[in-house]
Amino acid sequence: AVSLSAVAIEREQEEKALRDSERKFRAVFEQAAVGVAVLDTPTGRYLDVNQRMCEITGLSHREMLAKTFMDITHPEDLEEDLRLVRRLINGQIPSFAMEKRIIKPDGSICWISLTVSPLWHAGEPPLRNMAVVQDITARKEAEAKYRREVEYNRALISNTSVFMLALDPDGRIIHVNQAFLQGMGLKEKEVLQRSLWELRLLEKGEAAEPRMRVRDMLMAGDNQAREVRMRTKSGESRIIEVHSSWTRKMDGTPERLIITGTDVTE
Repeated sequence: AVSLSAVAIEREQEEKALRDSERKFRAVFEQAAVGVAVLDTPTGRYLDVNQRMCEITGLSHREMLAKTFMDITHPEDLEEDLRLVRRLINGQIPSFAMEKRIIKPDGSICWISLTVSPLWHAGEPPLRNMAVVQDITARKEAEAKYRREVEYNRALISNTSVFMLALDPDGRIIHVNQAFLQGMGLKEKEVLQRSLWELRLLEKGEAAEPRMRVRDMLMAGDNQAREVRMRTKSGESRIIEVHSSWTRKMDGTPERLIITGTDVTE
């Protein structure tokens, strides 16, 4: 009787511990700031989802449980998702993460960061897996906007007739546009990582100043226009109106000197 009582007490304690663990898991599951879902691995059907997952997908809890992840995944991203799931089932990877698009009920697109982990141990059948989802739509839109601005700036720099150069804090050229190369009769490989005074493009009266001027601008961020006399590779004299300004790093230290020049010889 004592032995049976001990077994019964031990089992009751284990069941209580299990219930406590399940309550804690449920609390975390429901209150998580990210979307969390448990899926049936063979079919991809949602078995359970938290409120945040419903908010991200735009579907109710009941609607989610009637869906598979294939139903809401953007067709262009589905193949890669399925490929990773197959590798997970085959034991080739312990988990996986990817960025993909889902289609909401109103037809709008939501970008998510997805992490999938198995809920089975080695040797067990791959029955369930857990997906953790974060809405990254705002980040993706910001990235797309940044890429558009970069392309716009690149097109502007490439097609303008204004000379444009970028120098590092030591005065070495790290970028030039085609207008400068064509105007001075140079090739890009002839100027990159060299300073203006090394290139001997400045006339004798100007050649002694640029090193000191770069140093002064490093301290003051001088952006005053000035005219300098330069010689093209073929020896032709040109008068260039120059503007310059520094871009700076997060800590305020100079990163690069941007120089723009307009040929005012005529």
